[in-house]
Order: sequence, then C-alpha cells, then structure tokens
Amino acid sequence: MVLSLWDMTMVVLLVEVQITHLVVHQERHKLLNLYLLEHILACQIQTFQQQVEMEVLEQ
Repeated sequence: MVLSLWDMTMVVLLVEVQITHLVVHQERHKLLNLYLLEHILACQIQTFQQQVEMEVLEQ
C-alpha cells in the first residue's frame, strides 16, 4: 500500500504547524525552538522514510 494523499497532507500540516509555532515564539526561545524543530523534523522524516520502506517491501 502506497502512502495516501491524506498521509502526505498530514505530514505537511504537522511540519507547517511546527514552523508556525516556531515563528510565534521565536523572540523568546529562538535557539531552543530551532534545535527542537530540527530534531522533531528529523524524527518525522526518519519515521516517514521507514513507513515508505515498509510499504514498498510489503508490495
């Protein structure tokens, strides 16, 4: 099963929400938020890649 358009949309929305949150709070916690955002996005991308790989293997 290939990732659906819904799955892709949810990934994009999650990223956008985190970036928006970063922008809103950047003056108070700029460096911490950048570090956390980078970590969160890296984890999401890794999970996303693993899902894609598993689904490719299942075919």
